[in-house]
Amino acid sequence: MKLDNFKQLHPYLFRRESAKVADYDYYSFFPKDYISLIQSYQGMIAFENGAIFRIKSKIPVITKGYITIDYLYGDSKDENGLNYNIVDTFDIMPDDNFLTFGECFGGNKVCVHKNTGNVYFFWHEAPSDDECYYYLTSSIDIFIESLEPDPEEDTQDLSDVTVSQSLLELIKNSKYK
Repeated sequence: MKLDNFKQLHPYLFRRESAKVADYDYYSFFPKDYISLIQSYQGMIAFENGAIFRIKSKIPVITKGYITIDYLYGDSKDENGLNYNIVDTFDIMPDDNFLTFGECFGGNKVCVHKNTGNVYFFWHEAPSDDECYYYLTSSIDIFIESLEPDPEEDTQDLSDVTVSQSLLELIKNSKYK
């Protein structure tokens, strides 16, 4: 799996408060390279520069030609992990042949089909079960390799910002130090 684009997204470990959950064996449905990737973060992966996947076909709820990826579930045994989120979405996904591995804007999901390895967008508010899965690509590897920084994400580097002396004095004298 090529990670050049992925690294440009500046992925980082993201943790929500949570409780431990039971172990399940879903890893056999995911490529070894992907499991190695999520294990290297040990929790939910978020993206400092945002992350998008450009779609090739129409998805009714998507208007900009791409889906925004909020998180990829990690390799933790809590609410940040792949196992927990797979089990958690069984209640909302009408077909248990799809396993969620990421979260998109609006509570939608990115999932892999257990039998084919194809990656799909799951629209959780689709009008019917027949309209909730949309093909994205043929593998998780291609999905990861195709992620791009979000063009609408504010990625301005503030490390070279100059602050005026009057602003520094105001901050120094503030009661909210």
